[in-house]
Amino acid sequence: MKFLNNLDLQSNELQNAVIHNYAGNPDGNLSGTEGQIVYSTTLDALFYNDGASATSWEQLATGTSAVASVTAGDSSIVVGGTSTNPTIAHGDTSSVSDLTATSRTYVDGITFDTYGHVQSISTSTETVVNSNTTYDLSLEAGGVIRLAGSDATNDDVTIAGAGGATISQSGSTLTITTANDNDIDYVNGSSFISGTLNLTGVGNAGTSVSLDGRYLLIGDEDFGFKTISVSGQSDVVADATDDTLTLAAAGGMTITTNATTDTITFSSANDNDIDYISGASFASGTLTLTGVGNAGASVSLDGRYLQSESDTLDSVTGRGATTTNAVTVGDLTINGDLTVSGSHTITLAEEVRVEDSLFVLNHGFTGTPSEDAGLLIERGTSTNVAMIWDESADEFVFGTTTEAGADNELTLSGAADVRLGALEVDGTLKLDSVVNAGVDTDKFLVLDSSGNVDFRTGAELLSDIGAGTGNGSMDDFNVSDGTNSSTISDGGTLTIAGTGLISVTESSGEFTISTTANNYSHPTQTAISVDTSGAEVMDTLTVNTLGHVTAATTRTMTLADLGYTGATDANNYVLPNATTTVTGGVELATTTEASTGTDSSRAVTAAGVQKFYNDRRYKTSIGDGSNTAYTVTHGLGTTDVVVQLFDVSTGDTVFADVVRSSTTEIEITFGSAPATNDIRVLVIEL
Repeated sequence: MKFLNNLDLQSNELQNAVIHNYAGNPDGNLSGTEGQIVYSTTLDALFYNDGASATSWEQLATGTSAVASVTAGDSSIVVGGTSTNPTIAHGDTSSVSDLTATSRTYVDGITFDTYGHVQSISTSTETVVNSNTTYDLSLEAGGVIRLAGSDATNDDVTIAGAGGATISQSGSTLTITTANDNDIDYVNGSSFISGTLNLTGVGNAGTSVSLDGRYLLIGDEDFGFKTISVSGQSDVVADATDDTLTLAAAGGMTITTNATTDTITFSSANDNDIDYISGASFASGTLTLTGVGNAGASVSLDGRYLQSESDTLDSVTGRGATTTNAVTVGDLTINGDLTVSGSHTITLAEEVRVEDSLFVLNHGFTGTPSEDAGLLIERGTSTNVAMIWDESADEFVFGTTTEAGADNELTLSGAADVRLGALEVDGTLKLDSVVNAGVDTDKFLVLDSSGNVDFRTGAELLSDIGAGTGNGSMDDFNVSDGTNSSTISDGGTLTIAGTGLISVTESSGEFTISTTANNYSHPTQTAISVDTSGAEVMDTLTVNTLGHVTAATTRTMTLADLGYTGATDANNYVLPNATTTVTGGVELATTTEASTGTDSSRAVTAAGVQKFYNDRRYKTSIGDGSNTAYTVTHGLGTTDVVVQLFDVSTGDTVFADVVRSSTTEIEITFGSAPATNDIRVLVIEL
């Protein structure tokens, strides 16, 4: 792919780029431009064109080296040459020779220049004072151990006795003696005779104690007590010489005495060990607790609950573990179904919200229904009300009841009022009771002022709508013309005859019938029928003063009537050929003619336009994961084509080297092999 102008990336990174690969040494062989960089695949080195000539190339690097060679002054580095081992030359301002510190010599100072070069090294020698002094060890009076040096200096160490120990010296021997003659003193026995407690032991532990019945005396010091006091408890007081102190065991403690040895032994159930749990294991349904003392124990589970250390609530419930014990929980969230087999009680349910739009009662019932179903409202001291399906009557009922629905059957004690906005009845509307019904039910139904359905007779209905009272009942009424009158019985016929226009007026319940001259007499007219076809049209219509059509004529339209002055053929319109200046007829081009694009006398359809467009474009997918060059045959017959590539997997536009090798083919070359069918090729003819 050739760019014929500078490629400005606008400070964007050039990522995953590979420099131009060249097989061989480009110096003297490859023509380039000053500043151009190439990579020699045979020399494994970078070269740049220094501008001396088109084929003058300088080597930048080789193999894994950063640069081929470095020649440097004090303040600059010049890159060049072909050596694979770069060197840096600089002014050496140091004149210090190597130093090896021996014996007691050590380095105490180093001076560097601005380049980090060692300018000077200073050393010192360790000095040891009295290095030949010797010491004699001697024991002085008063237990002093003395170090006497040959330099006439002495260091004394004094050993002092304490805690009953005494120090004595005999010549060079220092003796340390304790009050117990170096024995370990402890009591290992006791006896009590005639008020005296004798303690026997190892070393100097033996002694005797005289008791006066209340106190314990050792030598001249009084350590006795007569009261044992425990915080929060009552005091135990030895208020008589014959008082007995009784030791009671509790909390797993046992007390045993031995009269022979006068021994009181306190033992706990734990053998004086401290009990606590230090570990646990779980195997085969048994929980084993291990610990210090008697803390170890094992608990056998029956397999319904924990069976391993990794058990969770899901694995326990998954085994169908159940319990018949009462369980009290706080908040409970259930993601699945909740099944309650026994009775259940819900308290403090102030609000119940159900997302489902249907309440299903008696769910899962099969067989012949026998129980009532619906809603029952308990009303405390007032009678309960219910809206139920009465199974025995096969109907919905709103009523009152004293029952609480314990047996799923309700006996209604009365009807409950229901107020509806609108009532639509598809079947028969049956009313059990109607206001003012009486015994005659063959009457009109109306609503009274209270909204109740009421019965009304025909006369009452006529009176309600202002029809007059007449002179009789519905069975007969009187008709009068002002002079003569007649009574029309029920089922009789009243015939009103006359000429002209008959009109009826009413005043105070009396109807007056009168006639006037007929101003709307319709004259007769001969029927007129006109039928047109083809170019024949209605020409004239004759209408009299009453709006009646009295005559009609037709005529045949000519081209002149249409304003046409062109050529005619037996009075038929001849359509001229359309041109760029004349309006006329035009032939539709075939899709092939439209695609050719050379016909100037035929009109192009939408299908022809699509054909023209399709015949000038081509698309395909290329890539096999191994090849980098591909030949695409588009068959458009021209090199004037636009070629665009994009990555099918990402949708990104791809740039590659595209050569229009012929009027039917293009050659596409990639830097690396694309994946199978991963590059989409679009070719459009211009």
